[in-house]
This record gives sequence, structure tokens and C-alpha cells, in this order.
Amino acid sequence: AKLMWNAEHNMRSIVCDFCYAFYGPGATEMQRYLFALEDAVKTGNTSLNIWGSLKPYSGGYLSDKKMSSYFSYVESALAKTKGKAAYKNVLKEYACLQYVDLQMIREAYAGNKKNILTQKQLDKKLEQFLKNAQESGVKLVSEAVLTPKEYIDRVRKEMIGR
Repeated sequence: AKLMWNAEHNMRSIVCDFCYAFYGPGATEMQRYLFALEDAVKTGNTSLNIWGSLKPYSGGYLSDKKMSSYFSYVESALAKTKGKAAYKNVLKEYACLQYVDLQMIREAYAGNKKNILTQKQLDKKLEQFLKNAQESGVKLVSEAVLTPKEYIDRVRKEMIGR
């Protein structure tokens, strides 16, 4: 709404205002996360496409190093919001990152049919994602419109055969 009143308004200040209102005590970490993500996308000259593969971005804004920093920011925000109303909002963003991580793992597996994780590691990631998605109120994931549980079942079937 602020942009409708003043198209020259600083977008970063709008994001900061949103973060303080939505993420409460985790606002600073969530700002760092959002700005790091935005900067990485911009510097990578990336056009985003929800229907395509994530592989083209694995060396850029979704590189292991960048993903690790994103997780770090959001985990810090989770710690600061634990037991507070904003926790669920941060947890939902964390579940989104977990989903992206799982999709990257799926694509790596589909490319060479070799798991980059042990079955135990994959199961742990899947269970953590499911728990966080359900706790944060995520109802549907992916363009295939799956519940988090249906998504987990699909990944298990593809990668583990169960």
C-alpha cells in the first residue's frame, strides 16, 4: 500500500517494516535472509521460473554456500522467536527453505539415480520438513498441489522405493 501512495518509497524500508511486524524479534535475521536472497538473485542475472528445474540456480543463488547462509539466518530468527507469536511465521519460511533443499536433492538424484544422502539422512530431512510444514500451517506444496505428507510420500517412493 505504501508504494501506491508513493511509488518512490524505498522498497528496503518497506521490507524492514514488514519484517518487524511479521517476524517480531526475528526481524533483523529475516531481513538479512531476504536481502541476501534478493542480492544473490540480482547479481546472478537470474530469471525465476516456478515451473522449471532448480539446477540452473545451483551455482548461483541456490548454491550450497548461499543455502547454508539462508538457513543460518532463519535458524537465528527461529531461536529469537521461540515461544512467541512470530515463531510460526519464521517456521513457515524455514519449511520453504527445507522444501527447496529437498527439491535440489531430488533433482540431483534424478540426474544420476544416486542418493547424495544416506537413507537415514534423507528420512531425517523429510520428517523435519513434514513436522515444520504441519506446525507452521503449510497446507499445500509444489506446483503439483500436494499436501506436505503427499509430497514426502512421493519423494520416498522416487528415491527410496517405499
